[in-house]
Amino acid sequence: MKYSGYVLHTAKALWKVLVGIIAGSAVLGALFGLYAMSKGTDPFLKPFLLFLIAGIVISIALLLLIASSLKKEEPLHEILEQKGYCDEYLQTFDRIYPQPTSTNKLRKADLLNTMRRFDEAEQLLSTVSPVGLSDDRKMEYHNCRLDLFLSTHRLAEAQQELASCRGFMDIYANAHPVQSIPYKLNAAVILAAADDFENSERYLKSAEQSTASLKDQSPVMVMIAKTMQLYALGFDTQAEQQAELTRQEIANSPALNKSWQKEHFLTMLSRAAEFAPNNEAKE
Repeated sequence: MKYSGYVLHTAKALWKVLVGIIAGSAVLGALFGLYAMSKGTDPFLKPFLLFLIAGIVISIALLLLIASSLKKEEPLHEILEQKGYCDEYLQTFDRIYPQPTSTNKLRKADLLNTMRRFDEAEQLLSTVSPVGLSDDRKMEYHNCRLDLFLSTHRLAEAQQELASCRGFMDIYANAHPVQSIPYKLNAAVILAAADDFENSERYLKSAEQSTASLKDQSPVMVMIAKTMQLYALGFDTQAEQQAELTRQEIANSPALNKSWQKEHFLTMLSRAAEFAPNNEAKE
């Protein structure tokens, strides 16, 4: 069973916390044990075992939380495997999370963007405040807004959003190069539309390097962003050549072995030419 990136990221984070709790409990137990021995009050083993047992109990609770998160998401994974992101997936998401937290509102907004239901995505994003969000969620909030403005060709708003969040997002991207791939791709296209080739290329190269570090991952998103970048810069001939290479990747990549994946990325690629300046003028 394959799980969504959000759930896997959360499970991995909880697993790291779990390991940290056990290790920390053992270290604290050892320190208190040595302290007790030095004072002659308790043998070393008693405080050590108390801290270690407490750590194990907390770790078991975290394991149950991980298992519960994965179990709750199983219907979504089954739909995604068979049909991709579709109305049924969205309806199931709403059934699982009838009163979504800010985290799940951001997940749903990203899903609505993917399904090109932009009005709904924008309305949902308006109910989320970035104040008080964790760095991971704040990154998702800003990138979802960038994606929304870029996908609807509201380039002035996309550039304004990028200018306002770029300091934070760049710091986050340096610390989390893989999780920030979507941000770097959006930034590359937005900056290309602003005729800033140097910085656009820097973000695109960084996203390409991060994608290459992932096992069995197709570079198709980087290739689509490259096509958009070239169109936005007015290099139509090079963009068409890049589009052909991207079509070949979509057709032949073993990582894109489902029909809905191929259809989704071909549709994205077909819209790349909309970023050409002459087409932007017609929007």
